[in-house]
Amino acid sequence: MTVSEIAEAPVLGAGAVSIGESTAAGVALTIPLTISDTGFDTDDTLDSVTLTGVPAGWSLVGTGRRASARGAGRRARRACRRCQLVSPAGQDASRVHLTVTAPAHEAGQTAVATAALTVSVGEVRRPRASAGRRRSPAVRA
Repeated sequence: MTVSEIAEAPVLGAGAVSIGESTAAGVALTIPLTISDTGFDTDDTLDSVTLTGVPAGWSLVGTGRRASARGAGRRARRACRRCQLVSPAGQDASRVHLTVTAPAHEAGQTAVATAALTVSVGEVRRPRASAGRRRSPAVRA
């Protein structure tokens, strides 16, 4: 009997994010992403994590460099822990669906883990403008 090594997919975590929309005109949102990957066992070699589904006008920031905003960004594993999604200025409420892909290599083979990551930008209730003070009706005797 021969036992061959196989590559195991890494353990990948990607947490959903919810944040309120920007209430200031012309201000972009910088949204921290929660992504982690660890090897299944000690002989795995982990590769860069890829995020796809970045909408046009949005960008990824990790180690000080912006990734392509054309739908995908590749991040070194350490940068992934500090990865942020940057919205266009004045972003209204919306939902962004990203896919996180993390490969691991062992014995010349590759195994891949994928996870969905949803970023929700929620509407912020703005205070209503005051129309002035209302007066109580005069009481006549």
